[in-house]
Amino acid sequence: MFEVLLYTIRLHLDQMQFLTRRIKSRLIGTIYLYFINAYTDAYLAEKLDDSSNVSHFSDRIELLQHYSTKWKIPDTAFIYTQYYLNGLYDYAYAQLFMKLLVLVDRRAAEIIQEEVNRYRKLLNMHDAYTEFSSRSYALLKLLIVPIWEFLLGKLPFEKTFSQQFPSHLHSFSPEIIVPGIMMVEMLNIQSNHQQVQMIKQYDGQEATKIVAIRLFTSRFGDDETLIEQAIIATLKAASRWDALFKMFLQVRFRANSYVVSEDGTVK
Repeated sequence: MFEVLLYTIRLHLDQMQFLTRRIKSRLIGTIYLYFINAYTDAYLAEKLDDSSNVSHFSDRIELLQHYSTKWKIPDTAFIYTQYYLNGLYDYAYAQLFMKLLVLVDRRAAEIIQEEVNRYRKLLNMHDAYTEFSSRSYALLKLLIVPIWEFLLGKLPFEKTFSQQFPSHLHSFSPEIIVPGIMMVEMLNIQSNHQQVQMIKQYDGQEATKIVAIRLFTSRFGDDETLIEQAIIATLKAASRWDALFKMFLQVRFRANSYVVSEDGTVK
């Protein structure tokens, strides 16, 4: 009877330990993906502003430039969306979750920082988002206030945008920017789906982000698969949020909807 009790206790402890590993792995994978997404978006914004010396994500940049011409949407809309909506939101979430992870597993937080710094160096994005405070209350404000401004029919971060990209201020209005946001979100959904498939099928050896993700997960030994699964789950969740945000914009601004076909074209 006593042996049965010990076995039951040990079984429950093992289950709790595995559950704890899964939760922590989800947090680790989410933080890393948010960080590299943020710096990828900052890179795209910078290269859309000045397309000289593009060494990464050239296909995405050329696609946005193509649709800018085809649909007569200024690059301003894409730059704003990549840096201030997609990128900054990912950055704020990553910083907030990182503060939590430091309390739970400082070594994992250090590995994330090392690999994020490696990725930033690769893209030469050392100064991205340094204009924003990393204090918790400031990060929460970055996540909450823009939603309220959108509800009021305004575009958040207009002052900051005008300071960082002054040459684009002349085309900064909801009528011009919102259609560009819609298109970027649709392309994000497609890109997230492609990244999930590449991770699952061990494809994308030449893709900058996929290479970085594989290098990152390989540093966690037995938890490598759990963190990889966490990154996949986060990519899927991001697509759902992009779809919800797109629906919100359609209702609030009566914006056009763009549909991305399997070959990557927008209709």
